[in-house]
Amino acid sequence: MKRLLAVAILVVGGALSSGCAPAHALETFDLGERDKILYEAEGCYATCSILSPQRRSCTVKGFDCKVVCQSLADCRPDGGIAMNVCVVVKR
Repeated sequence: MKRLLAVAILVVGGALSSGCAPAHALETFDLGERDKILYEAEGCYATCSILSPQRRSCTVKGFDCKVVCQSLADCRPDGGIAMNVCVVVKR
């Protein structure tokens, strides 16, 4: 688990510096059944609602916050679709 978290932090850090298109404050993003939000900065958070057993719709809350998600190609819990990890951070 520590190894997964370390990889996720490195990947998300790279995504933050690469200019990926994150969701902006009060925008929504989807998470799969095994996808995770790993970190929410102080004053930032995401609320999620269930769309189906396999999908969740999440909304970024907080002034001047964004979400950055990254697919972990090597992490396939069921051998199928890669797991996504997300962080909600200040701009």
